[in-house]
Amino acid sequence: MKENKYFIIGLSILFFFVVFFSSINYSMTYDELSFTARSYYFIKTLDFNLTTSHPPLMSLIGGTPFIFFETNNDLLSEMKDNL
Repeated sequence: MKENKYFIIGLSILFFFVVFFSSINYSMTYDELSFTARSYYFIKTLDFNLTTSHPPLMSLIGGTPFIFFETNNDLLSEMKDNL
C-alpha cells in the first residue's frame, strides 16, 4: 500500500513538471490567427468552402465582431484568390 502511495505521488510530480515545462513552449492560442482569418472570411462572404473539417457555427460566432468593424477588403479578395 505504501509503495502505491509513493508511485502515485511520483507520477503526480512528473505530470506537473511535464505540463509546466510544455506550457512554456506551447500555447493554447497558437492557431488563433488562422481561426480569426477563417471567421472573418465566413462572416464577410458566407462561403463555407474554406474548410470542411469543422462545423462553421463556432467560426460564425467568433467572427461576429467583424460585422461592426470596417476592414480591408484586399485581404478578402486575396483569400478568395488562394482558394
